[in-house]
Amino acid sequence: MIKYLALAALLFCSTAFAEVKAVIDGPKQSSPGDLIVLDGSKSVGDGHQWVIPEGIQTLACGNAGPGQLAFASGKAGTYTFGLIVADKEAAIDFVTHTVTISGTLPDPKPDPDDPVPTPVPELEKLEKLSLDAAARLADVNTARALSAAILAVDKQIEVMCSNGQCPGLDTARAMMVAGIENALNARPRTSLKVNWLDGWRKPMDSAIKSLNTKDVPAYRAAMRAVASGLAKVT
Repeated sequence: MIKYLALAALLFCSTAFAEVKAVIDGPKQSSPGDLIVLDGSKSVGDGHQWVIPEGIQTLACGNAGPGQLAFASGKAGTYTFGLIVADKEAAIDFVTHTVTISGTLPDPKPDPDDPVPTPVPELEKLEKLSLDAAARLADVNTARALSAAILAVDKQIEVMCSNGQCPGLDTARAMMVAGIENALNARPRTSLKVNWLDGWRKPMDSAIKSLNTKDVPAYRAAMRAVASGLAKVT
Protein backbone atom coordinates (compact mmCIF):
# COMPACT_ATOMS: atom_id res chain seq x y z
CA MET A 1 0.00 0.00 0.00
CA ILE A 2 2.81 2.41 0.89
CA LYS A 3 4.47 1.70 -2.43
CA TYR A 4 1.38 2.65 -4.43
CA LEU A 5 0.74 5.79 -2.38
CA ALA A 6 4.35 6.77 -2.98
CA LEU A 7 3.93 6.09 -6.68
CA ALA A 8 0.87 8.34 -6.90
CA ALA A 9 2.66 11.15 -5.09
CA LEU A 10 5.78 10.75 -7.18
CA LEU A 11 3.87 10.83 -10.46
CA PHE A 12 2.18 14.06 -9.36
CA CYS A 13 5.52 15.64 -8.46
CA SER A 14 7.20 14.56 -11.68
CA THR A 15 4.70 16.53 -13.76
CA ALA A 16 5.74 19.71 -12.00
CA PHE A 17 9.50 19.21 -12.11
CA ALA A 18 10.52 17.99 -15.55
CA GLU A 19 14.25 18.29 -14.89
CA VAL A 20 14.24 15.21 -12.64
CA LYS A 21 14.12 11.94 -14.55
CA ALA A 22 14.19 8.28 -13.50
CA VAL A 23 15.38 5.84 -16.18
CA ILE A 24 15.90 2.06 -16.04
CA ASP A 25 17.47 0.27 -19.00
CA GLY A 26 17.72 -3.50 -19.08
CA PRO A 27 16.33 -6.75 -20.50
CA LYS A 28 12.65 -7.56 -20.13
CA GLN A 29 13.03 -11.31 -20.76
CA SER A 30 15.56 -13.73 -19.28
CA SER A 31 16.16 -17.33 -18.26
CA PRO A 32 16.56 -18.80 -14.75
CA GLY A 33 20.06 -18.41 -13.33
CA ASP A 34 21.15 -15.69 -15.78
CA LEU A 35 22.75 -12.51 -14.43
CA ILE A 36 20.45 -9.57 -15.16
CA VAL A 37 21.80 -6.02 -15.05
CA LEU A 38 19.47 -3.02 -14.74
CA ASP A 39 21.05 0.34 -15.58
CA GLY A 40 19.83 3.53 -13.93
CA SER A 41 22.82 5.67 -14.91
CA LYS A 42 20.81 7.77 -17.40
CA SER A 43 18.64 9.11 -14.58
CA VAL A 44 18.87 12.81 -13.69
CA GLY A 45 18.72 13.92 -10.05
CA ASP A 46 20.65 14.33 -6.82
CA GLY A 47 19.44 11.25 -4.92
CA HIS A 48 17.91 7.89 -5.68
CA GLN A 49 16.32 4.80 -4.14
CA TRP A 50 15.80 1.41 -5.81
CA VAL A 51 12.61 -0.52 -5.01
CA ILE A 52 13.46 -4.24 -4.97
CA PRO A 53 10.93 -7.09 -5.29
CA GLU A 54 10.54 -9.09 -2.09
CA GLY A 55 12.87 -12.06 -1.78
CA ILE A 56 15.37 -10.87 -4.41
CA GLN A 57 19.04 -10.37 -3.56
CA THR A 58 20.82 -7.66 -5.59
CA LEU A 59 24.30 -6.28 -6.10
CA ALA A 60 24.83 -2.54 -6.70
CA CYS A 61 27.52 -1.60 -9.23
CA GLY A 62 28.95 1.92 -9.39
CA ASN A 63 29.56 4.51 -6.71
CA ALA A 64 27.80 7.54 -8.26
CA GLY A 65 24.06 7.93 -8.79
CA PRO A 66 21.78 4.92 -9.29
CA GLY A 67 24.46 3.11 -11.31
CA GLN A 68 23.63 -0.50 -12.12
CA LEU A 69 21.77 -3.17 -10.18
CA ALA A 70 22.48 -6.87 -10.82
CA PHE A 71 20.48 -9.90 -9.76
CA ALA A 72 19.86 -13.51 -10.66
CA SER A 73 16.98 -15.84 -9.88
CA GLY A 74 16.59 -19.55 -10.40
CA LYS A 75 12.81 -19.27 -10.28
CA ALA A 76 10.53 -18.37 -13.18
CA GLY A 77 8.29 -15.37 -12.56
CA THR A 78 7.72 -11.67 -13.09
CA TYR A 79 9.94 -9.26 -11.18
CA THR A 80 9.14 -5.54 -11.10
CA PHE A 81 11.83 -3.09 -9.96
CA GLY A 82 11.31 0.59 -9.23
CA LEU A 83 13.66 3.57 -9.18
CA ILE A 84 12.91 6.81 -7.31
CA VAL A 85 15.01 9.86 -8.23
CA ALA A 86 14.84 13.25 -6.49
CA ASP A 87 16.70 16.57 -6.57
CA LYS A 88 17.62 19.04 -3.84
CA GLU A 89 14.38 20.96 -4.41
CA ALA A 90 12.31 17.86 -3.53
CA ALA A 91 11.24 17.23 -7.13
CA ILE A 92 10.74 13.48 -7.65
CA ASP A 93 10.32 11.04 -10.52
CA PHE A 94 9.58 7.31 -10.41
CA VAL A 95 9.83 4.54 -13.00
CA THR A 96 9.34 0.77 -12.99
CA HIS A 97 10.93 -2.01 -15.04
CA THR A 98 9.57 -5.56 -15.25
CA VAL A 99 11.72 -8.59 -16.04
CA THR A 100 9.99 -11.86 -16.91
CA ILE A 101 12.04 -14.98 -16.21
CA SER A 102 10.73 -18.04 -18.00
CA GLY A 103 11.89 -21.63 -18.31
CA THR A 104 13.68 -23.87 -15.84
CA LEU A 105 17.24 -24.43 -14.77
CA PRO A 106 18.83 -27.36 -16.62
CA ASP A 107 19.02 -30.53 -14.57
CA PRO A 108 22.54 -31.22 -13.35
CA LYS A 109 24.29 -34.06 -15.15
CA PRO A 110 24.48 -37.20 -13.04
CA ASP A 111 27.91 -37.82 -11.59
CA PRO A 112 28.71 -41.15 -9.98
CA ASP A 113 31.40 -39.52 -7.87
CA ASP A 114 31.17 -36.74 -5.33
CA PRO A 115 32.59 -33.39 -6.49
CA VAL A 116 36.29 -33.16 -5.75
CA PRO A 117 36.93 -30.19 -3.45
CA THR A 118 39.83 -27.87 -4.10
CA PRO A 119 42.79 -29.19 -2.05
CA VAL A 120 43.52 -27.10 1.04
CA PRO A 121 47.20 -26.59 0.03
CA GLU A 122 46.03 -24.95 -3.20
CA LEU A 123 43.79 -22.58 -1.25
CA GLU A 124 46.67 -21.78 1.09
CA LYS A 125 48.86 -20.93 -1.91
CA LEU A 126 46.10 -18.70 -3.27
CA GLU A 127 45.77 -16.92 0.07
CA LYS A 128 49.53 -16.31 0.25
CA LEU A 129 49.65 -15.05 -3.34
CA SER A 130 46.85 -12.59 -2.58
CA LEU A 131 48.61 -11.43 0.59
CA ASP A 132 52.02 -11.03 -1.05
CA ALA A 133 50.68 -9.23 -4.14
CA ALA A 134 48.56 -6.83 -2.09
CA ALA A 135 51.32 -6.20 0.46
CA ARG A 136 53.69 -5.04 -2.29
CA LEU A 137 51.17 -2.36 -3.26
CA ALA A 138 51.24 -0.86 0.27
CA ASP A 139 47.58 0.19 0.13
CA VAL A 140 46.06 -1.30 3.29
CA ASN A 141 42.69 0.46 3.10
CA THR A 142 42.01 -0.78 -0.42
CA ALA A 143 43.08 -4.32 0.55
CA ARG A 144 40.59 -4.32 3.39
CA ALA A 145 37.84 -2.87 1.19
CA LEU A 146 38.44 -5.57 -1.43
CA SER A 147 38.37 -8.30 1.20
CA ALA A 148 35.07 -6.98 2.57
CA ALA A 149 33.60 -6.71 -0.95
CA ILE A 150 34.55 -10.31 -1.84
CA LEU A 151 33.09 -11.65 1.41
CA ALA A 152 29.91 -9.60 0.89
CA VAL A 153 29.36 -11.12 -2.57
CA ASP A 154 30.16 -14.58 -1.18
CA LYS A 155 27.50 -14.08 1.51
CA GLN A 156 25.03 -12.87 -1.12
CA ILE A 157 25.58 -16.02 -3.18
CA GLU A 158 25.14 -18.13 -0.04
CA VAL A 159 21.79 -16.46 0.69
CA MET A 160 20.65 -16.86 -2.92
CA CYS A 161 21.47 -20.58 -2.81
CA SER A 162 19.64 -21.04 0.50
CA ASN A 163 16.58 -19.41 -1.10
CA GLY A 164 16.66 -21.75 -4.08
CA GLN A 165 18.09 -19.04 -6.37
CA CYS A 166 21.67 -20.30 -6.61
CA PRO A 167 23.44 -18.68 -9.59
CA GLY A 168 25.47 -20.61 -12.12
CA LEU A 169 29.27 -20.47 -12.12
CA ASP A 170 29.46 -17.76 -14.82
CA THR A 171 26.93 -15.62 -12.96
CA ALA A 172 28.79 -16.05 -9.65
CA ARG A 173 32.00 -14.94 -11.35
CA ALA A 174 30.28 -11.91 -12.86
CA MET A 175 28.87 -10.95 -9.46
CA MET A 176 32.31 -11.23 -7.88
CA VAL A 177 33.95 -9.16 -10.62
CA ALA A 178 31.30 -6.47 -10.17
CA GLY A 179 31.92 -6.39 -6.42
CA ILE A 180 35.69 -6.07 -6.89
CA GLU A 181 35.35 -3.32 -9.50
CA ASN A 182 32.91 -1.46 -7.29
CA ALA A 183 35.41 -1.52 -4.40
CA LEU A 184 38.25 -0.32 -6.64
CA ASN A 185 36.12 2.46 -8.11
CA ALA A 186 35.27 3.69 -4.61
CA ARG A 187 38.92 4.26 -3.66
CA PRO A 188 39.94 7.69 -2.36
CA ARG A 189 42.18 9.86 -4.52
CA THR A 190 45.25 8.97 -2.49
CA SER A 191 45.02 5.36 -3.67
CA LEU A 192 44.02 5.87 -7.31
CA LYS A 193 47.64 5.85 -8.48
CA VAL A 194 48.25 2.38 -7.02
CA ASN A 195 48.26 -0.16 -9.85
CA TRP A 196 45.94 -2.84 -8.47
CA LEU A 197 45.20 -4.13 -11.98
CA ASP A 198 48.73 -5.32 -12.78
CA GLY A 199 49.89 -5.73 -9.19
CA TRP A 200 47.03 -7.84 -7.84
CA ARG A 201 44.07 -8.49 -10.16
CA LYS A 202 45.95 -10.06 -13.06
CA PRO A 203 48.03 -12.41 -10.88
CA MET A 204 44.91 -13.45 -8.97
CA ASP A 205 42.86 -14.00 -12.15
CA SER A 206 45.63 -16.20 -13.51
CA ALA A 207 45.92 -18.19 -10.27
CA ILE A 208 42.17 -18.76 -9.98
CA LYS A 209 41.97 -19.79 -13.63
CA SER A 210 44.71 -22.36 -13.06
CA LEU A 211 42.59 -23.97 -10.32
CA ASN A 212 39.98 -24.78 -12.99
CA THR A 213 37.06 -24.65 -10.54
CA LYS A 214 34.08 -26.60 -11.84
CA ASP A 215 31.26 -25.40 -9.60
CA VAL A 216 30.09 -22.49 -7.47
CA PRO A 217 31.15 -23.97 -4.07
CA ALA A 218 34.74 -24.49 -5.29
CA TYR A 219 34.84 -20.98 -6.78
CA ARG A 220 33.51 -19.46 -3.55
CA ALA A 221 36.17 -21.31 -1.54
CA ALA A 222 38.88 -19.90 -3.82
CA MET A 223 37.57 -16.36 -3.49
CA ARG A 224 37.35 -16.66 0.29
CA ALA A 225 41.04 -17.61 0.29
CA VAL A 226 41.76 -14.50 -1.79
CA ALA A 227 39.79 -12.35 0.68
CA SER A 228 41.66 -13.92 3.62
CA GLY A 229 45.00 -12.95 2.09
CA LEU A 230 43.82 -9.37 1.55
CA ALA A 231 42.61 -9.13 5.16
CA LYS A 232 46.10 -10.01 6.45
CA VAL A 233 47.79 -7.04 4.74
CA THR A 234 49.24 -4.66 7.32
